[in-house]
Amino acid sequence: MELLDTSVFAAYPPTPVYIEPVTEERANRCIARIDLLSKIREEIVVHPKMDQRVKQCQKSLDLPSWWISGRHDRELMIGAAK
Repeated sequence: MELLDTSVFAAYPPTPVYIEPVTEERANRCIARIDLLSKIREEIVVHPKMDQRVKQCQKSLDLPSWWISGRHDRELMIGAAK
């Protein structure tokens, strides 16, 4: 395997990149989402009783009329884990 000679890039100045600052609240929300997705991937989807537990999901008024409790809940978890 041939390594790239990075000394060629030393002659060029770094390209200025503007990174828009985020509020602490937005950063905390982002971290919370990342933590939730990690938990889904690492704990929930791989749990040996996930299929049994997801069958106990109850339909909520917030869900569309076509939503099949248990089936779509499971598919949502698997999709979120990807």
